[in-house]
Amino acid sequence: MIDQDLHLGGPAASMARRLESAGALVHALVHPLVAGRSEDAGSAALLEELTLPVAVFEAARRAPRFANGAWRALHGDDGAAFLRGHVDEVIRTGAAIHLAEVALSPDDGIARCAATLRPLGDHGGGGTAGAIVVCAVITDEVIARELGAGPDALVWGGPGGGAPDYFNRAWCAYTGWSGAEAVSRPPAHPWQDAIHAADRPGCVQALDEVERRGAAELVARVRPADGGYRRHRIRFETSARRWFGVAVDVEAACAEAERAEQLACEQRARAEAEQSSQLKERFLAVVSHELRTPLTTMLLWEKTLRDESADAALRAQALEAIHQSALSQSRLVEDLLDVSRAISGKLHVDLRSLEIERVVSGALDAIAPAAHAKGIELVRTGGPAVSEVLGDCIRLRQVLDNLLANAVKFTDLYGKITVGVVREASSIAITIADTGCGIAPEVLARLFEPFTQLDVSLNRANDGLGLGLAIAKQIVAIHRGELTAASAGVGHGATFTLWLPLAEPASAGTPASRVTRAPSLGGNRVLVVDDDRRGREALTMLLERTGAAVDTAESAQSARVRILRNTPDVILCDIAMPGEDGHRFLRRLRASGTNIPAIALTAHAREKDAESALAAGFDLHIAKPIDFDRLVEAIAELITDRRPELLEHRG
Repeated sequence: MIDQDLHLGGPAASMARRLESAGALVHALVHPLVAGRSEDAGSAALLEELTLPVAVFEAARRAPRFANGAWRALHGDDGAAFLRGHVDEVIRTGAAIHLAEVALSPDDGIARCAATLRPLGDHGGGGTAGAIVVCAVITDEVIARELGAGPDALVWGGPGGGAPDYFNRAWCAYTGWSGAEAVSRPPAHPWQDAIHAADRPGCVQALDEVERRGAAELVARVRPADGGYRRHRIRFETSARRWFGVAVDVEAACAEAERAEQLACEQRARAEAEQSSQLKERFLAVVSHELRTPLTTMLLWEKTLRDESADAALRAQALEAIHQSALSQSRLVEDLLDVSRAISGKLHVDLRSLEIERVVSGALDAIAPAAHAKGIELVRTGGPAVSEVLGDCIRLRQVLDNLLANAVKFTDLYGKITVGVVREASSIAITIADTGCGIAPEVLARLFEPFTQLDVSLNRANDGLGLGLAIAKQIVAIHRGELTAASAGVGHGATFTLWLPLAEPASAGTPASRVTRAPSLGGNRVLVVDDDRRGREALTMLLERTGAAVDTAESAQSARVRILRNTPDVILCDIAMPGEDGHRFLRRLRASGTNIPAIALTAHAREKDAESALAAGFDLHIAKPIDFDRLVEAIAELITDRRPELLEHRG
């Protein structure tokens, strides 16, 4: 037991006490040998069996008179020259010496031992006849101390740039190797065999980095003697022109961290699912409110129009209220569709060179009445911006209209809104700053996320779905620009800044003009195919006012009869119809060789709905609610482009 404790080593003071105890035991066994008594054979046998290196030196001899097998294995047959001076001192002074740490050989820069030397009495004259030396190998403990490694750490190393020549006891016990076996396996790094094949390249690279950086660390799997792998944190470093690897088992810590991360992920997923469910409920509640409010307004004012006692002024007021409510519902639907397109990456813009001043001025003119109604001072700083940007005029107006509308909405009576346009190196910066209610930091962080800012409380101050800023952010991103928001907090106003890149000189040119007044359709025959009687009748009435000759059909079958009877110049067709939908109707029409221009008028307004309509043979896809002026313009353009074909078909 003493031998085992000594071999495991410990602090210097504890080691001295242990070696001293072992020395006393050895002294008792050595006495018969020195005295020449008959029991010397038994004493010699006991000393030989000790695992501690033990030797007995006499004053008259340079080599030990007696050395056990452990001593010879450690120091060889020549004894231990590095201890001779200490042996002489013990014999001369008769005093014991403890060496806490000494190199085993002057040529060996790594192996260390601790030794206790005690005097051996001269039985003849009472003097000192020699010295008893007891050693303990402490190489592992010394290296562990220098590297700051714990007692369970696996440590190995070698000369700089060379193969390993040292493996501590923990490494050998863990992997099942002996140091001699490890060193005897050429060519270079047998320690790599204990590393998982997938982690081995990383370890080799880390060891290579030690030469440049002095240290490197990673987690790798190490195979124990009983098979399997366990994760270890491995640190490579250099010390005294040698490299060392230190591996500490972190399997339990990694497993615990993984369990904690898995639990955290599950908790996050659960929280996100709950939040998503709450957002969905909040969103549906707000959508229901925002759609029902204008619908209620329209129904109430429609009842007023039915009252025969209503005068002209009241009727005009009713018509305006119905019109504004219908526009409000249309904007809600468009916002929903834009968010859907943005999420799916299908929000497109028509980029062309345009004067940004025209867009800014138009947006300011549009918002001015609302600002003046609240007594808000609307200030434009700087002169007119003469720069051009590459953008979509309609979409940029949508962004500015939204930002300005929000500024008016959230600014109190008699507040102030400042709009500035500044040209920078390669971009235009449009700033909209208000003195309104400001934005709380927690809201500012998610201001451009759709739906997250919805308020469904009964006292919600502002209407809308809370989608405008999310859509604006996407539109600006498609323009390769940036939209940011800043606020000093609640009650301190807000500032939105829009950056847009300037148009390249090669892109400059006259913007394509739009028809500003619907053309006349006089002399053109239009076939309206729709199962909705009210919509069909209203569209017929408006088209007839443009001079068109309108025929109607409530189904695909009825439409084919009308076409055979009187070929139209253009077909306006709904998609969702009972029996035979608009897609199938037009495919059959095209298959028959009929090439009449056709426009899909449908409430199916997604990007893929437009693609499906064009694939079926429609020339255009126009989503409901319909912009009538745009519809008339589209009809006129189609008829003009296809006039030669129509005349040939009729001929």
